[in-house]
Amino acid sequence: MTASNAGPVRILLVGESPMGFSYLSQRLEKRGCECCVAYSNYDGARLFREHPFDLVLCCGSREGIESLVTSIIGSSASLYRSHRVEDGCWWLPAVLRGEACTGAPAFQPGEFMKVLDQVVESLRPADTAAPLAHSQFA
Repeated sequence: MTASNAGPVRILLVGESPMGFSYLSQRLEKRGCECCVAYSNYDGARLFREHPFDLVLCCGSREGIESLVTSIIGSSASLYRSHRVEDGCWWLPAVLRGEACTGAPAFQPGEFMKVLDQVVESLRPADTAAPLAHSQFA
């Protein structure tokens, strides 16, 4: 399965609590993304196999994570997982563009929001990207 190349960036949010994703989904939808929610890693894996998603963001238990990761490997999608720490959560890339990602640095929430914005921009079809302010070909 490959991620969609036309239309909005499609993002699957996986976690046990819809409240945990309210900020993320609002932020992403304001950027023109289409968000879908799964309430377990198993449901996320099933949805990913049934529908093309460009990006998966996982917040929740580790139960069933292998199923989700296995579903994404070999696609063109990426998966970022949150890990709870004493003072909040950190985000780790688990799969990048369909390839397992081990040993990558974790991002604090503020850093991850910047990374997330960059990832979303990189996934946008070329015809919907913002034009450059100055171009030598204009």
